[in-house]
Amino acid sequence: QPFTGINVLLLWQAMRRYSLDCNRWLTGDDLRQLGGTVMDGQKPVTLVRYRPALSLMKVINLAQCEGLPDALQPGWPLPPQPAANHGVISRLVTASGIPVVFREGTEPVYRPLHDRIELPPAHYDDSLYGAESSMTDGNEMLRLLVQASGHPQRLNRYGLTVDE
Repeated sequence: QPFTGINVLLLWQAMRRYSLDCNRWLTGDDLRQLGGTVMDGQKPVTLVRYRPALSLMKVINLAQCEGLPDALQPGWPLPPQPAANHGVISRLVTASGIPVVFREGTEPVYRPLHDRIELPPAHYDDSLYGAESSMTDGNEMLRLLVQASGHPQRLNRYGLTVDE
């Protein structure tokens, strides 16, 4: 799972401080499951994890470990990135009943006044309806669906959208 937010900066800082060439990290549990150990004198980096409450977790760079399988050693290619399942996203868009309009010269946006999603045709042209596209396109469509889920026609609950 990719690191985000302040954790990216903490890891960059650790890579620079310890002169690490590898940008791959493991938790202690991951390291034990893989049968590896931390090299003498090496220290983990503390990261921030947000759950219902703030917690901390420690990670160690692969370059600071030994006894790991060869496929995990620094220099080996990273595992493939997950791909958006456009069939599932397309069915979700259809089931939501939210109109999707393709308009020239617009950025991907949800328009609450008209209760519709607007997309630029050049960027999304059939990307969510059969053809392949990047993970970003799928994530963008899901983000717009989340925004649309808050429309009063779908979320008309007292105290959230209904005035007292």
